[in-house]
Amino acid sequence: MPDRFSFRLVHFIALALVTCMGLTVAIMTAWTVWQLQYGFDEYLQAHDTQRLDQFAHQLEAMARQSGDVSNLLQQPWPVLIDQLAGSVNKDSPPDPHEPDRPVRLQPPHPPHPPPEEALDHGAPPPHRRPPDGFNRRLSLLDPQGKTLEGPPVRPEDPSIRVAVRVNGQLQAYLSLRTVNGMPDQMAQRFLQRQYLGLAGLALVMLTLTLGIAVLLARRWSRPLQAASHATARIAEGEWSSRIAEHHLTGWRTELDDLIHHINQMAQALQNQEHTRKRWLADISHELRTPLSVLQGEVEALLDGVRPLTLAMIVSLREEVLRLNALVNDLHLLSMADLQALPCHFEFGDAVALLRNVHQRFENSAQAQGIVLSLDLASHAELPVCWDMHRMTQVLGNVVSNSLKYTDGPGQAVIRLRQEGASVVIVMEDTAPGVPETDLPRLLDPLFRVQTDRARAPGDRQHGSGLGLSIAAAIVKAHRGQIDLALSALGGLCVRISLPTRLTTQEGLA
Repeated sequence: MPDRFSFRLVHFIALALVTCMGLTVAIMTAWTVWQLQYGFDEYLQAHDTQRLDQFAHQLEAMARQSGDVSNLLQQPWPVLIDQLAGSVNKDSPPDPHEPDRPVRLQPPHPPHPPPEEALDHGAPPPHRRPPDGFNRRLSLLDPQGKTLEGPPVRPEDPSIRVAVRVNGQLQAYLSLRTVNGMPDQMAQRFLQRQYLGLAGLALVMLTLTLGIAVLLARRWSRPLQAASHATARIAEGEWSSRIAEHHLTGWRTELDDLIHHINQMAQALQNQEHTRKRWLADISHELRTPLSVLQGEVEALLDGVRPLTLAMIVSLREEVLRLNALVNDLHLLSMADLQALPCHFEFGDAVALLRNVHQRFENSAQAQGIVLSLDLASHAELPVCWDMHRMTQVLGNVVSNSLKYTDGPGQAVIRLRQEGASVVIVMEDTAPGVPETDLPRLLDPLFRVQTDRARAPGDRQHGSGLGLSIAAAIVKAHRGQIDLALSALGGLCVRISLPTRLTTQEGLA
């Protein structure tokens, strides 16, 4: 089945940018058009008011000369309007912003009178039609508001009125009907040019926005596509997949952090996979050694090479116990990895716990030529809430590890300190030390340092390499922290920090 077209992030980003810009351009264009039209209306009204005042003044001047407004009405209304318009144009000062142009003055009487039908309803002569329709909207009213000349004035039509006074007496009104928008072709062409210019500008802006949106969308979606492909490969088991880290801008953004975290996740998964494979190989090796010894001794008994004696039975039992202890340690680490390590918290004394551990290993240390000392910092007792059995196992593993890998004559010190709401236990010993590069791996299961601190491979006291790993798992279950560093005495320094009180729910979390 062919793949259907689907929207990608680049499409959504481009569409969002174009939509936002389109709305902005549309709003600005509509606002500009409204302002332009509204400005024209205001201009027309102001212009009409000014011209109407000028017509009224000229009509008053002509009425004073003839004696009355009614005397002026002896001539046709369009002719009177032409005379008023000619006087207004002649008396008006020139506009400094407009170029000089000839003023066309109309004679008081046309040389050829227009046809009778052309003068009906106040229509202007055919040879002179004002471009803005001013004459067709102008009417003369008597003092009572009755139309004398020009188009009839209806009450519902918006209009402007100016009084015509002769020698201080009100004789008539000039009324001009107002309109919204310029009806003449010149104004319409001007508005059309403005509208076309706005439409062209809007089209150019939208085109540029579309191009910029596509470029930005592709630039921002490219690393996301790379992240999507990389995570898909990681999900298929390609732990070595990485994403090239580069900043889209001069600053670090959330997208850069996302790519960095994906690379860290891939590195962590790769490390875990490598650790898992190495752990399986180490476990199989550790289990194969006691099983091979058991198999050899049992076959020797079956073949009659060695007699079945009490010493042989004790030897077989030691190998079984060693194998059982290794399996138990592996099970303990597996439970810790599953965060299901059982801990039973109870109130106890940290000072008493350290004294018991010191007494337990003191004779063994003396036999190896190592002085094992205890520094309690004047603490007679220190109440804590721990799993006392688990913490005894932790301290036993740490002290046992120190005694196994310290040359005699030497020195080992156990220190106890209280720092706020935490108890700090430090175990230090003398040479040989540990390479600083191997410190982070000492807590890994089945890891052994290949230096002078390591024992011979056949040494039974060497152990399986799980002691510090088990200690770290139990400390973690107590919401504590274990750190390894080089000791000032020349050997290894193990620092354990534990809270003094911990509930059972927190320990099982």
